[in-house]
Amino acid sequence: MTREELKTKAKESLKGRYGEVIVAMLLVYAISSIAMIITNSICNSLNFNITITSCVRNIVTLLTNSVVGVGMLNYYLKISRNKKAEISDLFERTDLIVPYIILAILTAVFITLWSFLFIIPGIIAAFAYSQSQYILIDEKDLNPLDIIKKSKEMMKGHKMDLFILALSFVGWAILGVFTFGILYIWLIPYMSVTLANFYNDIKKQQKKEN
Repeated sequence: MTREELKTKAKESLKGRYGEVIVAMLLVYAISSIAMIITNSICNSLNFNITITSCVRNIVTLLTNSVVGVGMLNYYLKISRNKKAEISDLFERTDLIVPYIILAILTAVFITLWSFLFIIPGIIAAFAYSQSQYILIDEKDLNPLDIIKKSKEMMKGHKMDLFILALSFVGWAILGVFTFGILYIWLIPYMSVTLANFYNDIKKQQKKEN
C-alpha cells in the first residue's frame, strides 16, 4: 500500500469512532497521571532523597507505560483491522506486560549500542526494531530476541518507507503545538492507526513471499 492508501485506510477505520478513541486516550492519560501523583505522594511522605525518588519514578513510569502501551497497541491494531474495539481491550493483554517491558529494555539497549558507533546506525536500528511491539501482540509465544529478529526481517527494504511515512506527520505535529495540543486529540489516533496499517501491510507482504 502507498503512503496515501495507508492514511486513507486509517481515516476510514476511525470514521465515527473518534468519540470512543478520545475516551480511551483520556483514560490512559488519567491512569498515568494518577500513578505518578500517588508515587510522588508516597516518596514525599517517606522523605526519600532525590536519587531514590528518581529511581522509584522511573520504575513506576516504566510499569505504567507498559500497561497502557500494551493496551493502546492492542486497541489501535483492532481499529486498523476494522474489528470491534472497546475500552476493556485496553486491559485485555495484561499477560504481555512483562514481555513488553523486557522487549522495551532490549530494544533500548540495542539502539543505544548502535548509536555509540554513530547517530545514523542508531536511527536505522530504531526503524529495524519498530515492528517489535506489534509482533508481540500478534505472536506472544515468541521470546523478545526472536521478536526483534523478526522485526528486522520484516523491515528489510521498508525502513525508508516508514521514515517517509513518519516524516509526513511532522507538519501536523508542529501545527499541534500552536493549537495548545488540541490537534493531537485527532492526530495521535490518526497516526497510530496509520502505523498499525503499515505493520499489517508489510506482514501481509511477508506472508505472500513465504
